[in-house]
Amino acid sequence: MKRISLPSLAFALVMLYLFLPVAATILYSLATEWNSTVLPEGLTGKWFAELYADPRFLQAFGRSFLLSFLTTVVAVVIIVPAVFSIIVYAPRMERLVQILVMLTYAVPGVIMAVGLIRTYSGNGIPMVIITAGAYLVGLLPYLYQGTRNSLLAMQARSLMEAAELLGASHWQG
Repeated sequence: MKRISLPSLAFALVMLYLFLPVAATILYSLATEWNSTVLPEGLTGKWFAELYADPRFLQAFGRSFLLSFLTTVVAVVIIVPAVFSIIVYAPRMERLVQILVMLTYAVPGVIMAVGLIRTYSGNGIPMVIITAGAYLVGLLPYLYQGTRNSLLAMQARSLMEAAELLGASHWQG
């Protein structure tokens, strides 16, 4: 019989600790009634059918999806050229930008979003733009780190120098 190692046991216990509440929530959402028993008395998909039949939920879900998609596109359009420029053309500024990005990790996203909403909500700016801005501020550090790591891994600075040696301009590189 194969012995279970301590790290494997610890990992299994952590996974159980993390996934048990999720499994219980899913089970509870499918329960017809769950009062005094360990498991629900019956299962049904009625609650999900009710949820997806509600036009208010569908509108809210559609708006949320559209807002997050458009904000992500805007973030990519802003961050990728900015990070590329910093890594290739201004490597001395990279440390300063990294510190600024890390500051956003120090402030919880909910506090940052509520602060932005409270600051800009009375200025006549549509709420959808304020919400998109709050989401964008929360998204930028993650997108920055991922883009930065990818550009450093592929040695973007060396590739640009090689392209310039072969005759490419800054815009062609």
